[in-house]
Amino acid sequence: MVCGPMPSGRRLLLALLLAAGLACAGKVPPPAPSGEPRRPFRAERSWDDLRALAAIGPRVSGSEGAERARAYLRGELEKLGLEVQETLLEVPRPKASEGTAEDEAAAEPPRSVVHLLAVIPGALPDVVLLAASYDSEPKEGIEYVAANASGSGPALVLELARALAADPLPYTTWLAFIDGDTGGAPVENRIGSKLWVRKLAADGDLERIRLAVFFRQVADADLLIHRDLYSHRIYREAFWRAAARVGGETAFPPDADFTTPSGSHVSFLEVGMRRVVAIVDVIYGGTEFPGAWSGGAEDTPEHCSAESLGTVGRVSLEALDELTRMLEKVDRLVPSAPPEEVQGPAPEGAGE
Repeated sequence: MVCGPMPSGRRLLLALLLAAGLACAGKVPPPAPSGEPRRPFRAERSWDDLRALAAIGPRVSGSEGAERARAYLRGELEKLGLEVQETLLEVPRPKASEGTAEDEAAAEPPRSVVHLLAVIPGALPDVVLLAASYDSEPKEGIEYVAANASGSGPALVLELARALAADPLPYTTWLAFIDGDTGGAPVENRIGSKLWVRKLAADGDLERIRLAVFFRQVADADLLIHRDLYSHRIYREAFWRAAARVGGETAFPPDADFTTPSGSHVSFLEVGMRRVVAIVDVIYGGTEFPGAWSGGAEDTPEHCSAESLGTVGRVSLEALDELTRMLEKVDRLVPSAPPEEVQGPAPEGAGE
């Protein structure tokens, strides 16, 4: 993509397109005709993936459990004929804190994170990124299998991979499974995605990403997706419009509250990439944040739902179709627009 200055005529055209997108954001299209969707999302297969990841047990970054999770994810992706890339990134050693000798800090054992990336080629080289973290936070004294926290996102992305491998988007699709983002002392929170963003930027790949969607905690039996305040508002609202068309309004209510969940998407926002949407249920069990089942031994498949995975999957496929059609239209009319100009205005506070 050419990143030179855009002629004033194209700049005006782009502004009109984006204004039209904003104007439509509050208008819900009529429901889609009944019948089999173009790309069916098989909730039962996604549910099997969630249960398989939870059955591995804790998947703390660097552990045998994380390695077994990678083997499972890789195996399912390779069944689709996809080539899976493994990216190993070394975690910087911790700096010596006050009262700690430098050689003691340097004696910390070396550590790395391992991301998996599968690619579904599209007619266009720019990228739609679908991502989820697969490692679980270390917990003392409990068997924390993180079925919803870090099992539901990968399970959902795997089934999206199956649907899109059979019927690709016009853009190249990256399916990313991110390691090292759950934190837990003394590990820096989101270190895995921070390191990956730096590598993408250094390799010139970050600017290829036209849309990045991150999934976390999407299998709560009482699913309620909140609007992420920092997500790109035009792209975010496409998911709510899609929900109205495919019958997902219970999970994506039109009056959903705003929130600012943490997660891998924040690492992209921190470097100024605003083409991001986070799909997260921030309350897991009950109505009070963070929820009765969040972060403990109760985060098991028994408190999750295949139906919830199916809802998010159907909504996501519908929204991706709408968004890629919009991006194709922009590309046809404004072929030389720099990525940051095509993406539209930034959400208030994004990247701060």
